[in-house]
Amino acid sequence: MAVARLVRNAWPALCLVTLLLGLVAIIDLSALSIIELAATEALVKLVVVIGLYIFIGNSGVVSFGHIAFMALGAYMATWLTCCPSVKGTMMYGLPDFIIATQVPNFPASLAAGVLAAVFALIVGAALMRLSGIGASIAMFAVLMIVYVGYSNWDPVTLGRSSIYGLPTYVSVWVALAWAVAAIVAAHAYRVS
Repeated sequence: MAVARLVRNAWPALCLVTLLLGLVAIIDLSALSIIELAATEALVKLVVVIGLYIFIGNSGVVSFGHIAFMALGAYMATWLTCCPSVKGTMMYGLPDFIIATQVPNFPASLAAGVLAAVFALIVGAALMRLSGIGASIAMFAVLMIVYVGYSNWDPVTLGRSSIYGLPTYVSVWVALAWAVAAIVAAHAYRVS
């Protein structure tokens, strides 16, 4: 009885994961790098959309703040994975211990997620007492504060310049793994 209910509740997520797995396998076999790059970007964007759905779909509050949390995480991952020589010359405003540190991609991704979660917890404690349009406007303000801060903090973020010297981590298979993890998390949250 419990197994039948589990299968009944999980079949949409299983179908989506199976479809994505099949598409990624076909794309990988095609060996066309431009299609693989597009698929990788699509899977990364799928993770973002699922993250938005988890909050917006369950609370009904439109939140622009998730993009700010994603930006914080992206910069943290950049600071931890970029080579120290680039950080020392281009992002000289970072603390010395961050400039001297270079961490592999996966632990840097986890640390980036923790930083984004801590920031979200702090912001959420103050702003999520709001509801409806007030909460949406407040989260949009958080997004604008993060955007303006990071766009103009050249010694730390390079502002609007490109950051180079980052190791490649996300392939189509890595993006698929994160997308599947996001789908599983969203499904588990929905049925909980």
